[in-house]
Amino acid sequence: MPIFKKDKSDFCIDCNVFFDLHKKYQANDRCAYCYQRSYKKRLETENIREKHKSGNCVSCKTEFGSINKKGNVVKKSSKGYCKSCYYKTLPKPTNICLSCGNSMLKKSCVGLCVLCKIKNSTNPRVKKEYIPKVNKEDFETIRRLLAKYKSGRNTMVDTFRVIDIYMNINGEPIMLDTLSEEIQLVEMLRNLKKVFDFNNEK
Repeated sequence: MPIFKKDKSDFCIDCNVFFDLHKKYQANDRCAYCYQRSYKKRLETENIREKHKSGNCVSCKTEFGSINKKGNVVKKSSKGYCKSCYYKTLPKPTNICLSCGNSMLKKSCVGLCVLCKIKNSTNPRVKKEYIPKVNKEDFETIRRLLAKYKSGRNTMVDTFRVIDIYMNINGEPIMLDTLSEEIQLVEMLRNLKKVFDFNNEK
């Protein structure tokens, strides 16, 4: 029984342009440009599937290297997840610190404020909180400020005094500008309280 060849299409099935002197037929009913593009895409897909082929996602159980409903290759990510499921496990950006509850000016994907990042860091280069020794004058200024805020007799001027003494006694103070203004003041007062208690014991 004779085998009949498939009739060639008059136009490219990808770009829908008719074949003529400018758009020449290549193969698989595609012009040269579209054929090369589909060939490269097929090679890339096969390479990706081979690279990620081993096991299944621990969450959705989809096999790595298979094709999902959207026509994309299921890629392997960290901790046994596929990329799609792994992104779902990441914390959503938030402007509230997940550790201490501090309010931040910008949302963070890490979910930690600058103070908690320093506290939880294992990097030896990260500067930890340092409690300095202070002279009698600075000690008395801190005592008066803490007493004012405790009794509620503080004014707007005292806010600037807190900032000034915080910057002066801490040689390289932890920058708190990523926190809200109210929280910055609270954290400065907490630092001054630690400095006061530390120097009061001496």
